Amino acid sequence: MLPWLVSSILVLFRDYFKDFTHLAFVRLNYNQLSDKGVPKAVFNMTSLLELQLAHNQLTVVPVFNNHLEHLHLNHNNIESINGTEICPFSMTADLSDDRLVPRLRYLRLDGNHLHPPIPMDVIMCFRHLHSIVI
Repeated sequence: MLPWLVSSILVLFRDYFKDFTHLAFVRLNYNQLSDKGVPKAVFNMTSLLELQLAHNQLTVVPVFNNHLEHLHLNHNNIESINGTEICPFSMTADLSDDRLVPRLRYLRLDGNHLHPPIPMDVIMCFRHLHSIVI
């Protein structure tokens, strides 16, 4: 890792992105973010399409909305993934309206403490997934 690539962001405040109403891409790779430093709904923005949080200290998948298309969580400390917990809608919801189905297409989880297979609830929630990297 190159020294100039490492940042030292430890904490994001709850309203950190509040005034960025058209924010589509967030890249916070190579920081020191942990679960304590990431408020529950800080990334729950309808405009957000890509979220990159690679090379941090996260142990859980952060909350995001159903518009997100690309999620990079590689090289963190995630040990398990639960589709019921990370799914941005109720698994019992009526999904006949495709606009309600999460748009996540790419999920990168390599470099964590995860092993195949991917839990079925993750597949059931994110029906538009084209690629999952473990």
